Amino acid sequence: MPTDPRSHVYVLKLTPVEGDASVLRGRVEHIASGRRHDFHSTPALIDCLRHEEQQVKREQGATAESDPQDH
Repeated sequence: MPTDPRSHVYVLKLTPVEGDASVLRGRVEHIASGRRHDFHSTPALIDCLRHEEQQVKREQGATAESDPQDH
């Protein structure tokens, strides 16, 4: 089953950190599900994206298993 590319679309909102432009802080939203995660560092942003990609993979696996056309 091919992956729907829309399941990998995110909106990233960055919030400026006064005094330190190298710090990433903000919110990431997974468009297909509407799930949102706040983050306060670059590693936290990457963790959020990894978490969402794992969730998408689980959801797509569950959908494929329950699709009667595949059986």
